[in-house]
Amino acid sequence: MIVGYYYDPKHGGCLRKITRINKNSFKIVGAYGDDEPDTNKKWYAEMRKTNTKDEYLVDFTGKKHVDHGSYIAKWIEKDRILMWEDGNRWKLMYDWYTK
Repeated sequence: MIVGYYYDPKHGGCLRKITRINKNSFKIVGAYGDDEPDTNKKWYAEMRKTNTKDEYLVDFTGKKHVDHGSYIAKWIEKDRILMWEDGNRWKLMYDWYTK
Protein backbone atom coordinates (compact mmCIF):
# COMPACT_ATOMS: atom_id res chain seq x y z
CA MET A 1 0.00 0.00 0.00
CA ILE A 2 1.57 3.27 -1.13
CA VAL A 3 -1.04 5.53 0.51
CA GLY A 4 -0.18 6.90 3.94
CA TYR A 5 2.22 9.09 5.90
CA TYR A 6 5.96 9.01 5.26
CA TYR A 7 9.02 10.23 7.14
CA ASP A 8 11.54 12.12 4.96
CA PRO A 9 14.98 12.06 6.64
CA LYS A 10 16.67 14.36 4.09
CA HIS A 11 14.56 17.47 4.60
CA GLY A 12 14.28 18.30 8.27
CA GLY A 13 12.57 14.99 9.06
CA CYS A 14 9.35 16.25 7.54
CA LEU A 15 6.14 14.32 7.15
CA ARG A 16 4.84 13.51 3.66
CA LYS A 17 1.25 12.42 2.97
CA ILE A 18 0.32 10.39 -0.11
CA THR A 19 -3.35 10.08 -1.07
CA ARG A 20 -4.95 8.29 -4.03
CA ILE A 21 -6.63 10.37 -6.72
CA ASN A 22 -7.57 7.43 -8.95
CA LYS A 23 -6.25 3.98 -9.92
CA ASN A 24 -2.89 5.22 -11.20
CA SER A 25 -2.41 8.70 -9.76
CA PHE A 26 -1.68 10.10 -6.35
CA LYS A 27 -1.12 13.43 -4.61
CA ILE A 28 1.78 14.15 -2.27
CA VAL A 29 1.46 16.91 0.31
CA GLY A 30 4.59 17.86 2.20
CA ALA A 31 6.10 20.62 4.28
CA TYR A 32 9.33 22.44 3.55
CA GLY A 33 12.02 21.36 6.03
CA ASP A 34 14.52 23.31 8.12
CA ASP A 35 16.97 23.14 5.21
CA GLU A 36 14.63 24.96 2.80
CA PRO A 37 13.09 28.42 2.48
CA ASP A 38 9.44 28.56 3.61
CA THR A 39 10.06 26.09 6.44
CA ASN A 40 6.82 24.45 7.62
CA LYS A 41 4.76 25.66 4.64
CA LYS A 42 2.97 23.19 2.33
CA TRP A 43 4.00 22.01 -1.08
CA TYR A 44 2.29 19.58 -3.48
CA ALA A 45 3.46 17.03 -6.03
CA GLU A 46 1.73 14.71 -8.49
CA MET A 47 2.59 11.03 -8.60
CA ARG A 48 1.70 8.56 -11.39
CA LYS A 49 2.18 4.81 -11.67
CA THR A 50 4.50 3.86 -14.54
CA ASN A 51 4.32 0.68 -16.62
CA THR A 52 7.05 -0.83 -14.42
CA LYS A 53 5.91 -2.76 -11.33
CA ASP A 54 6.01 -0.69 -8.13
CA GLU A 55 7.53 2.33 -9.90
CA TYR A 56 6.14 5.87 -9.87
CA LEU A 57 6.94 9.10 -11.70
CA VAL A 58 6.65 12.12 -9.41
CA ASP A 59 6.34 15.67 -10.73
CA PHE A 60 7.83 18.09 -8.18
CA THR A 61 7.38 21.23 -10.30
CA GLY A 62 4.85 22.46 -7.71
CA LYS A 63 7.68 23.03 -5.23
CA LYS A 64 9.10 26.55 -5.04
CA HIS A 65 12.73 27.66 -4.85
CA VAL A 66 14.37 24.60 -6.43
CA ASP A 67 13.64 23.11 -9.84
CA HIS A 68 13.22 19.46 -8.89
CA GLY A 69 11.43 18.46 -12.08
CA SER A 70 10.38 14.80 -12.05
CA TYR A 71 11.84 11.87 -10.14
CA ILE A 72 11.32 8.12 -10.25
CA ALA A 73 10.40 6.42 -6.98
CA LYS A 74 10.30 2.66 -6.35
CA TRP A 75 7.95 1.16 -3.74
CA ILE A 76 9.65 -1.56 -1.66
CA GLU A 77 6.72 -3.13 0.16
CA LYS A 78 8.59 -5.52 2.47
CA ASP A 79 10.54 -2.58 3.98
CA ARG A 80 7.72 0.03 3.71
CA ILE A 81 10.14 2.29 1.80
CA LEU A 82 9.68 4.65 -1.12
CA MET A 83 13.18 4.69 -2.67
CA TRP A 84 14.04 7.75 -4.74
CA GLU A 85 16.50 7.84 -7.63
CA ASP A 86 18.59 10.43 -5.72
CA GLY A 87 19.09 7.94 -2.86
CA ASN A 88 16.53 9.40 -0.45
CA ARG A 89 14.29 6.87 1.32
CA TRP A 90 10.87 7.75 2.68
CA LYS A 91 9.67 5.33 5.34
CA LEU A 92 5.93 4.60 5.50
CA MET A 93 4.83 5.22 9.08
CA TYR A 94 2.47 2.87 10.87
CA ASP A 95 -0.94 4.41 11.02
CA TRP A 96 -4.21 2.79 12.07
CA TYR A 97 -6.57 5.28 10.47
CA THR A 98 -5.59 5.09 6.77
CA LYS A 99 -6.31 1.38 6.40
